[in-house]
Amino acid sequence: MRKAKLSQEEKAYSELPCTFVIKVIHAERNTIQGYIQWLEREKTVAFRSYMELLHLTQDALQNVEKGLVDFRYWEV
Repeated sequence: MRKAKLSQEEKAYSELPCTFVIKVIHAERNTIQGYIQWLEREKTVAFRSYMELLHLTQDALQNVEKGLVDFRYWEV
């Protein structure tokens, strides 16, 4: 899987605290599986359902707002 990266300029001017690239590998019967890549942290995590994907993004956004630097769910 090719990893996307933000340039230094894009990181500096980003209005959002988190930028994600989501790659869906499999979708069937109202569920999806794939990978989510967090560009600012250069980390990639597999997800097994829409709810898990939503939880990962929500967790990252909440922790960025609080100023926390380590994310339990984003460690690989």
